Amino acid sequence: MSTRRLIITALVCGMAILVAGGAFLMRTARNRADLTVNVLAVGDQASVAALKVRVLKVTRRADVIVVGVEVDSRGAELAAPAKADEPWSMVIRTPRAPMVPAPDDGPACAGRQITSGQVLSCVLAFANGDGAPFLAFSWQGRQAQWRLA
Repeated sequence: MSTRRLIITALVCGMAILVAGGAFLMRTARNRADLTVNVLAVGDQASVAALKVRVLKVTRRADVIVVGVEVDSRGAELAAPAKADEPWSMVIRTPRAPMVPAPDDGPACAGRQITSGQVLSCVLAFANGDGAPFLAFSWQGRQAQWRLA
């Protein structure tokens, strides 16, 4: 292969990379609102789909993090009840913290359900770990996230 063909091939490949990068940049710029994650503070309320969700309090102990939460479904029409502890997850650094049985700090979310037209207040408990914990609530493709430290 001649040097001229190698140079032309390299230029064509470079142009293809520039076009693909430009297309990706435009796509990302159009979806910026969907890609942005807002991290809320304890006490802040978030709208997640048709639910209003709030982290009420956080108690961090040596072995467990206890989180009081509130899920307001008064404006939602839910097709079926959902388990109250399923949409929640906690991340400390990289791994997800496992959920543990809630201590006697209030009614546990385990065994309770989110149904239309009610305000549910309950307590979640997660194994404690090193680092700043983040609590996430995911519902119908939407998510809200709180920083607990």
